[in-house]
Amino acid sequence: MNTLAWALFLAVSWTWCIGMYLPTLMVRDGGVPFFFAFLIPNVVGAASVGWLLRDTDRSKRFVATRRTMMLAFSAVTIAFHAYFIIWRAGLGWTESKPGTIGGIVVGASLVGNAIAARRRVDWFPALVTLFFSFTLGVLLVAFPVGVVGSAELIAVAGLAMVTGLGFLLCPYLDLTFNRACQHARRPVLAFTLGFFVFFLATILIATRGRAIWTPSEAPFFILGSWLDIAIGCHFGAQAMFTCCAHIAAVRRLGVDGGISRELTPETARPGMLPCVIAPAVAGLLIGLAMFAVDAVTTDGTLDLPGFTSPITSHELAYRLFLGAYGLVFPAWMLMTTRRRADLDRGTIAWTTAACVLAGPFLWLGAVGRDEVWLFPGVGLVIVLAAIRFTLTRRPAAAA
Repeated sequence: MNTLAWALFLAVSWTWCIGMYLPTLMVRDGGVPFFFAFLIPNVVGAASVGWLLRDTDRSKRFVATRRTMMLAFSAVTIAFHAYFIIWRAGLGWTESKPGTIGGIVVGASLVGNAIAARRRVDWFPALVTLFFSFTLGVLLVAFPVGVVGSAELIAVAGLAMVTGLGFLLCPYLDLTFNRACQHARRPVLAFTLGFFVFFLATILIATRGRAIWTPSEAPFFILGSWLDIAIGCHFGAQAMFTCCAHIAAVRRLGVDGGISRELTPETARPGMLPCVIAPAVAGLLIGLAMFAVDAVTTDGTLDLPGFTSPITSHELAYRLFLGAYGLVFPAWMLMTTRRRADLDRGTIAWTTAACVLAGPFLWLGAVGRDEVWLFPGVGLVIVLAAIRFTLTRRPAAAA
Protein backbone atom coordinates (compact mmCIF):
# COMPACT_ATOMS: atom_id res chain seq x y z
CA MET A 1 0.00 0.00 0.00
CA ASN A 2 2.89 2.36 0.79
CA THR A 3 4.36 1.79 -2.67
CA LEU A 4 1.03 2.35 -4.43
CA ALA A 5 0.42 5.54 -2.45
CA TRP A 6 3.80 6.96 -3.46
CA ALA A 7 3.19 5.92 -7.08
CA LEU A 8 -0.02 7.98 -7.13
CA PHE A 9 1.74 10.90 -5.49
CA LEU A 10 4.59 10.84 -8.02
CA ALA A 11 2.36 10.65 -11.08
CA VAL A 12 0.27 13.65 -10.03
CA SER A 13 3.18 15.72 -8.73
CA TRP A 14 4.86 15.50 -12.17
CA THR A 15 1.88 16.19 -14.45
CA TRP A 16 2.36 19.93 -14.03
CA CYS A 17 1.31 22.64 -16.45
CA ILE A 18 3.79 21.01 -18.84
CA GLY A 19 2.00 17.67 -18.92
CA MET A 20 -1.36 19.46 -18.88
CA TYR A 21 -0.73 21.67 -21.91
CA LEU A 22 2.53 21.04 -23.78
CA PRO A 23 1.18 17.87 -25.49
CA THR A 24 -1.50 20.05 -27.10
CA LEU A 25 1.17 22.31 -28.56
CA MET A 26 3.24 19.32 -29.65
CA VAL A 27 0.36 17.75 -31.56
CA ARG A 28 -0.54 21.09 -33.12
CA ASP A 29 3.01 21.76 -34.31
CA GLY A 30 4.25 18.30 -35.28
CA GLY A 31 1.51 15.73 -34.83
CA VAL A 32 2.00 12.34 -33.23
CA PRO A 33 5.81 12.23 -33.76
CA PHE A 34 6.21 15.42 -31.71
CA PHE A 35 3.92 13.96 -29.07
CA PHE A 36 6.12 10.89 -28.68
CA ALA A 37 9.26 13.05 -28.65
CA PHE A 38 7.69 14.68 -25.58
CA LEU A 39 6.26 11.55 -23.97
CA ILE A 40 9.05 8.96 -24.12
CA PRO A 41 11.91 10.92 -22.48
CA ASN A 42 9.42 12.34 -20.00
CA VAL A 43 8.31 8.94 -18.70
CA VAL A 44 11.77 7.34 -18.78
CA GLY A 45 13.53 10.32 -17.21
CA ALA A 46 11.06 10.65 -14.35
CA ALA A 47 11.05 6.92 -13.59
CA SER A 48 14.86 6.75 -13.64
CA VAL A 49 15.09 8.92 -10.52
CA GLY A 50 13.71 6.07 -8.43
CA TRP A 51 16.00 3.58 -10.17
CA LEU A 52 19.21 5.53 -9.49
CA LEU A 53 18.44 7.41 -6.25
CA ARG A 54 16.79 4.35 -4.79
CA ASP A 55 17.45 4.87 -1.08
CA THR A 56 17.66 7.63 1.50
CA ASP A 57 21.44 7.94 1.56
CA ARG A 58 21.82 8.28 -2.21
CA SER A 59 19.10 10.91 -2.39
CA LYS A 60 20.48 12.90 0.55
CA ARG A 61 23.99 12.95 -0.92
CA PHE A 62 22.64 14.08 -4.26
CA VAL A 63 20.46 16.82 -2.77
CA ALA A 64 23.14 18.11 -0.39
CA THR A 65 25.40 19.36 -3.21
CA ARG A 66 22.50 20.73 -5.27
CA ARG A 67 20.31 22.22 -2.55
CA THR A 68 20.23 25.76 -3.96
CA MET A 69 19.56 24.45 -7.45
CA MET A 70 16.61 22.43 -6.20
CA LEU A 71 15.15 25.36 -4.29
CA ALA A 72 15.40 27.43 -7.46
CA PHE A 73 13.76 24.59 -9.39
CA SER A 74 10.78 24.59 -7.01
CA ALA A 75 10.56 28.39 -7.09
CA VAL A 76 10.42 28.50 -10.89
CA THR A 77 7.89 25.67 -10.91
CA ILE A 78 5.56 27.53 -8.55
CA ALA A 79 5.90 30.73 -10.62
CA PHE A 80 5.20 28.75 -13.79
CA HIS A 81 1.95 27.36 -12.39
CA ALA A 82 0.79 30.75 -11.14
CA TYR A 83 1.40 32.19 -14.60
CA PHE A 84 -0.30 29.26 -16.32
CA ILE A 85 -3.47 29.53 -14.23
CA ILE A 86 -3.76 33.27 -14.91
CA TRP A 87 -3.30 32.63 -18.63
CA ARG A 88 -5.74 29.75 -19.02
CA ALA A 89 -8.37 31.40 -16.84
CA GLY A 90 -8.27 34.48 -19.07
CA LEU A 91 -7.99 36.84 -16.11
CA GLY A 92 -7.13 39.86 -18.22
CA TRP A 93 -8.53 42.74 -20.19
CA THR A 94 -8.97 40.96 -23.50
CA GLU A 95 -10.76 37.72 -22.73
CA SER A 96 -12.74 35.95 -20.05
CA LYS A 97 -13.51 32.26 -19.58
CA PRO A 98 -16.15 31.94 -16.84
CA GLY A 99 -16.44 28.15 -17.13
CA THR A 100 -12.69 27.64 -16.90
CA ILE A 101 -12.41 30.11 -14.02
CA GLY A 102 -15.16 28.32 -12.11
CA GLY A 103 -13.58 24.96 -12.79
CA ILE A 104 -10.19 26.15 -11.57
CA VAL A 105 -11.75 27.36 -8.34
CA VAL A 106 -13.61 24.07 -7.80
CA GLY A 107 -10.63 21.86 -8.63
CA ALA A 108 -8.16 23.85 -6.55
CA SER A 109 -10.58 24.11 -3.63
CA LEU A 110 -11.37 20.39 -3.46
CA VAL A 111 -7.72 19.37 -3.68
CA GLY A 112 -6.82 22.03 -1.12
CA ASN A 113 -9.51 20.69 1.22
CA ALA A 114 -8.22 17.14 0.70
CA ILE A 115 -4.73 18.29 1.69
CA ALA A 116 -6.10 20.14 4.70
CA ALA A 117 -8.12 17.11 5.78
CA ARG A 118 -5.07 14.85 5.62
CA ARG A 119 -2.75 17.62 6.86
CA ARG A 120 -0.22 16.44 4.30
CA VAL A 121 0.26 16.20 0.53
CA ASP A 122 -0.09 12.47 -0.08
CA TRP A 123 -2.07 9.84 -1.97
CA PHE A 124 -5.56 11.12 -1.05
CA PRO A 125 -5.35 14.59 -2.66
CA ALA A 126 -3.49 12.87 -5.52
CA LEU A 127 -6.49 10.57 -6.01
CA VAL A 128 -8.85 13.57 -6.02
CA THR A 129 -6.67 15.22 -8.65
CA LEU A 130 -6.63 12.09 -10.81
CA PHE A 131 -10.43 12.01 -10.66
CA PHE A 132 -10.60 15.43 -12.35
CA SER A 133 -7.97 14.43 -14.91
CA PHE A 134 -9.75 11.25 -15.95
CA THR A 135 -13.13 12.99 -15.98
CA LEU A 136 -11.71 15.45 -18.47
CA GLY A 137 -10.38 12.56 -20.53
CA VAL A 138 -13.85 11.03 -20.77
CA LEU A 139 -15.48 14.31 -21.81
CA LEU A 140 -12.81 15.00 -24.44
CA VAL A 141 -14.02 11.97 -26.39
CA ALA A 142 -17.05 14.04 -27.43
CA PHE A 143 -14.86 16.65 -29.13
CA PRO A 144 -12.57 16.53 -32.15
CA VAL A 145 -8.84 16.48 -31.62
CA GLY A 146 -8.36 19.78 -33.42
CA VAL A 147 -5.41 20.80 -35.54
CA VAL A 148 -2.85 18.01 -35.97
CA GLY A 149 0.40 19.21 -37.46
CA SER A 150 3.11 17.37 -39.35
CA ALA A 151 6.87 17.51 -39.12
CA GLU A 152 9.93 16.31 -40.99
CA LEU A 153 12.22 13.75 -39.39
CA ILE A 154 14.96 16.31 -38.75
CA ALA A 155 12.51 18.47 -36.78
CA VAL A 156 11.42 15.48 -34.68
CA ALA A 157 15.07 14.61 -34.00
CA GLY A 158 15.85 18.20 -32.99
CA LEU A 159 12.88 18.31 -30.64
CA ALA A 160 13.87 14.93 -29.16
CA MET A 161 17.31 16.32 -28.34
CA VAL A 162 15.98 19.16 -26.22
CA THR A 163 13.21 17.11 -24.60
CA GLY A 164 15.78 14.41 -23.85
CA LEU A 165 18.14 16.95 -22.27
CA GLY A 166 15.37 18.41 -20.13
CA PHE A 167 13.32 15.38 -19.18
CA LEU A 168 16.29 13.09 -18.52
CA LEU A 169 17.93 15.57 -16.12
CA CYS A 170 15.31 17.87 -14.57
CA PRO A 171 13.40 15.16 -12.64
CA TYR A 172 16.47 14.70 -10.42
CA LEU A 173 16.11 18.32 -9.27
CA ASP A 174 12.51 17.81 -8.14
CA LEU A 175 12.36 17.86 -4.34
CA THR A 176 9.05 15.96 -4.38
CA PHE A 177 10.80 13.09 -6.17
CA ASN A 178 13.63 13.06 -3.67
CA ARG A 179 11.11 13.10 -0.87
CA ALA A 180 9.66 9.89 -2.34
CA CYS A 181 13.14 8.36 -2.72
CA GLN A 182 13.82 9.00 0.94
CA HIS A 183 10.53 7.73 2.36
CA ALA A 184 8.99 5.15 0.01
CA ARG A 185 9.63 1.57 1.13
CA ARG A 186 10.30 0.41 -2.45
CA PRO A 187 11.30 3.47 -4.52
CA VAL A 188 12.15 1.49 -7.65
CA LEU A 189 8.67 -0.03 -7.84
CA ALA A 190 6.94 3.21 -6.79
CA PHE A 191 8.60 5.20 -9.57
CA THR A 192 8.03 2.46 -12.14
CA LEU A 193 4.32 2.18 -11.34
CA GLY A 194 3.95 5.93 -10.96
CA PHE A 195 5.26 6.80 -14.39
CA PHE A 196 4.76 3.75 -16.57
CA VAL A 197 1.18 3.29 -15.34
CA PHE A 198 -0.48 6.29 -13.65
CA PHE A 199 1.41 9.17 -15.27
CA LEU A 200 1.40 7.56 -18.72
CA ALA A 201 -2.34 6.92 -18.47
CA THR A 202 -2.99 10.52 -17.39
CA ILE A 203 -1.05 11.96 -20.32
CA LEU A 204 -2.70 9.65 -22.84
CA ILE A 205 -6.23 10.09 -21.53
CA ALA A 206 -6.42 13.69 -20.31
CA THR A 207 -4.30 15.37 -23.00
CA ARG A 208 -3.88 15.26 -26.74
CA GLY A 209 -2.60 11.71 -26.57
CA ARG A 210 -5.96 10.87 -28.10
CA ALA A 211 -4.49 12.21 -31.36
CA ILE A 212 -2.98 8.73 -31.62
CA TRP A 213 -6.48 7.31 -31.75
CA THR A 214 -9.84 9.01 -31.64
CA PRO A 215 -13.30 7.70 -32.59
CA SER A 216 -14.54 8.78 -36.00
CA GLU A 217 -17.82 9.88 -34.41
CA ALA A 218 -18.37 11.14 -30.89
CA PRO A 219 -20.27 8.51 -28.86
CA PHE A 220 -22.13 11.21 -26.92
CA PHE A 221 -22.83 14.95 -26.94
CA ILE A 222 -21.86 17.48 -24.30
CA LEU A 223 -22.00 21.26 -24.25
CA GLY A 224 -18.74 23.11 -24.73
CA SER A 225 -19.35 25.04 -21.51
CA TRP A 226 -19.18 21.80 -19.55
CA LEU A 227 -15.89 20.96 -21.20
CA ASP A 228 -14.56 24.38 -20.13
CA ILE A 229 -15.51 23.56 -16.55
CA ALA A 230 -13.82 20.14 -16.72
CA ILE A 231 -10.66 21.69 -18.17
CA GLY A 232 -10.65 24.28 -15.39
CA CYS A 233 -11.09 21.60 -12.71
CA HIS A 234 -8.18 19.64 -14.21
CA PHE A 235 -5.94 22.71 -14.35
CA GLY A 236 -6.87 23.94 -10.88
CA ALA A 237 -6.51 20.55 -9.18
CA GLN A 238 -3.17 19.75 -10.81
CA ALA A 239 -1.72 23.20 -10.13
CA MET A 240 -2.85 23.15 -6.50
CA PHE A 241 -1.41 19.69 -5.89
CA THR A 242 1.91 20.43 -7.58
CA CYS A 243 2.45 23.75 -5.80
CA CYS A 244 1.50 22.32 -2.41
CA ALA A 245 3.79 19.32 -2.95
CA HIS A 246 6.72 21.63 -3.69
CA ILE A 247 5.91 23.92 -0.77
CA ALA A 248 5.79 20.93 1.58
CA ALA A 249 9.14 19.60 0.31
CA VAL A 250 10.82 23.02 0.48
CA ARG A 251 9.72 23.57 4.08
CA ARG A 252 11.01 20.13 5.09
CA LEU A 253 14.39 20.40 3.35
CA GLY A 254 17.41 20.15 5.66
CA VAL A 255 20.96 21.37 5.08
CA ASP A 256 22.14 17.75 4.87
CA GLY A 257 19.83 17.03 1.92
CA GLY A 258 17.26 15.22 4.01
CA ILE A 259 13.55 15.92 3.53
CA SER A 260 11.67 15.15 6.73
CA ARG A 261 8.56 12.98 6.63
CA GLU A 262 6.31 15.23 8.71
CA LEU A 263 6.13 19.01 9.15
CA THR A 264 6.55 19.75 12.84
CA PRO A 265 7.74 22.85 14.72
CA GLU A 266 11.17 21.21 14.81
CA THR A 267 11.33 20.40 11.07
CA ALA A 268 9.44 23.42 9.69
CA ARG A 269 11.72 26.06 8.20
CA PRO A 270 9.88 29.42 8.10
CA GLY A 271 12.83 31.02 6.29
CA MET A 272 11.87 29.00 3.24
CA LEU A 273 8.52 30.76 2.80
CA PRO A 274 9.94 33.53 0.57
CA CYS A 275 11.05 30.75 -1.80
CA VAL A 276 7.41 29.96 -2.48
CA ILE A 277 5.54 33.25 -1.94
CA ALA A 278 7.69 35.49 -4.13
CA PRO A 279 7.63 33.13 -7.14
CA ALA A 280 3.84 32.81 -6.94
CA VAL A 281 3.44 36.59 -6.98
CA ALA A 282 5.95 36.89 -9.83
CA GLY A 283 4.06 34.30 -11.90
CA LEU A 284 0.76 36.13 -11.39
CA LEU A 285 2.31 39.45 -12.41
CA ILE A 286 3.87 37.94 -15.54
CA GLY A 287 0.49 36.55 -16.54
CA LEU A 288 -1.21 39.92 -16.13
CA ALA A 289 1.63 41.62 -18.00
CA MET A 290 1.08 39.34 -20.99
CA PHE A 291 -2.57 40.38 -21.09
CA ALA A 292 -1.37 43.99 -21.17
CA VAL A 293 0.81 43.09 -24.17
CA ASP A 294 -2.22 41.50 -25.85
CA ALA A 295 -4.15 44.73 -25.37
CA VAL A 296 -1.69 46.76 -27.43
CA THR A 297 -1.27 44.26 -30.30
CA THR A 298 -3.57 44.24 -33.28
CA ASP A 299 -4.51 40.56 -33.29
CA GLY A 300 -2.96 39.29 -30.04
CA THR A 301 0.09 37.81 -31.78
CA LEU A 302 3.75 38.78 -32.15
CA ASP A 303 5.65 38.33 -35.41
CA LEU A 304 9.26 38.09 -34.25
CA PRO A 305 12.40 37.82 -36.42
CA GLY A 306 13.50 34.24 -37.08
CA PHE A 307 10.18 32.72 -36.01
CA THR A 308 8.43 30.35 -38.39
CA SER A 309 5.01 31.90 -37.62
CA PRO A 310 3.44 34.52 -35.35
CA ILE A 311 3.06 33.57 -31.69
CA THR A 312 0.76 34.84 -28.96
CA SER A 313 2.35 36.70 -26.07
CA HIS A 314 1.15 34.10 -23.59
CA GLU A 315 2.53 31.17 -25.56
CA LEU A 316 5.79 33.10 -25.85
CA ALA A 317 5.97 33.43 -22.07
CA TYR A 318 4.98 29.77 -21.65
CA ARG A 319 7.83 28.66 -23.92
CA LEU A 320 10.28 30.95 -22.13
CA PHE A 321 9.36 29.24 -18.85
CA LEU A 322 10.03 25.94 -20.59
CA GLY A 323 13.51 27.27 -21.35
CA ALA A 324 14.36 26.97 -17.68
CA TYR A 325 13.75 23.22 -17.89
CA GLY A 326 15.18 22.74 -21.38
CA LEU A 327 18.38 24.75 -20.90
CA VAL A 328 19.08 26.48 -17.58
CA PHE A 329 18.52 23.65 -15.10
CA PRO A 330 20.00 20.89 -17.30
CA ALA A 331 23.11 23.02 -17.92
CA TRP A 332 23.40 23.88 -14.22
CA MET A 333 23.09 20.23 -13.27
CA LEU A 334 25.66 19.09 -15.84
CA MET A 335 28.15 21.72 -14.68
CA THR A 336 27.75 20.67 -11.03
CA THR A 337 30.24 17.84 -10.74
CA ARG A 338 30.66 15.51 -7.78
CA ARG A 339 33.51 17.64 -6.46
CA ARG A 340 31.78 21.00 -6.96
CA ALA A 341 28.69 22.38 -5.26
CA ASP A 342 25.95 24.11 -7.23
CA LEU A 343 27.04 27.60 -6.10
CA ASP A 344 30.72 27.03 -6.73
CA ARG A 345 32.18 29.94 -8.72
CA GLY A 346 33.27 27.65 -11.54
CA THR A 347 29.85 25.99 -11.71
CA ILE A 348 28.07 29.32 -12.06
CA ALA A 349 30.56 30.55 -14.68
CA TRP A 350 30.27 27.42 -16.82
CA THR A 351 26.47 27.35 -16.48
CA THR A 352 26.25 31.00 -17.52
CA ALA A 353 28.51 30.37 -20.51
CA ALA A 354 26.40 27.41 -21.61
CA CYS A 355 23.16 29.41 -21.39
CA VAL A 356 24.61 32.44 -23.19
CA LEU A 357 26.10 30.38 -26.04
CA ALA A 358 23.22 27.92 -26.46
CA GLY A 359 20.39 30.34 -25.66
CA PRO A 360 20.05 31.93 -29.13
CA PHE A 361 19.82 28.51 -30.77
CA LEU A 362 17.12 27.33 -28.36
CA TRP A 363 15.30 30.64 -28.80
CA LEU A 364 15.01 29.99 -32.54
CA GLY A 365 14.45 26.25 -32.21
CA ALA A 366 12.14 25.85 -29.21
CA VAL A 367 10.42 29.25 -29.04
CA GLY A 368 10.56 30.18 -32.71
CA ARG A 369 9.67 26.57 -33.67
CA ASP A 370 12.45 26.05 -36.22
CA GLU A 371 13.65 22.83 -34.64
CA VAL A 372 16.81 22.43 -36.73
CA TRP A 373 18.46 25.05 -34.50
CA LEU A 374 18.10 22.72 -31.52
CA PHE A 375 20.97 20.55 -32.73
CA PRO A 376 23.74 23.15 -32.23
CA GLY A 377 22.04 24.47 -29.07
CA VAL A 378 21.92 21.14 -27.25
CA GLY A 379 25.27 20.14 -28.74
CA LEU A 380 26.95 23.19 -27.21
CA VAL A 381 25.62 22.34 -23.75
CA ILE A 382 26.86 18.75 -24.00
CA VAL A 383 30.30 19.78 -25.31
CA LEU A 384 30.78 22.37 -22.57
CA ALA A 385 29.70 19.85 -19.95
CA ALA A 386 32.24 17.34 -21.31
CA ILE A 387 35.01 19.95 -21.17
CA ARG A 388 34.02 20.91 -17.64
CA PHE A 389 34.04 17.27 -16.56
CA THR A 390 37.46 16.68 -18.13
CA LEU A 391 39.00 19.73 -16.48
CA THR A 392 37.69 18.80 -13.02
CA ARG A 393 39.03 15.25 -13.35
CA ARG A 394 42.60 16.28 -14.16
CA PRO A 395 43.45 17.73 -10.71
CA ALA A 396 42.02 14.63 -9.04
CA ALA A 397 44.06 12.35 -11.33
CA ALA A 398 47.21 14.35 -10.68
CA ALA A 399 46.69 14.10 -6.93
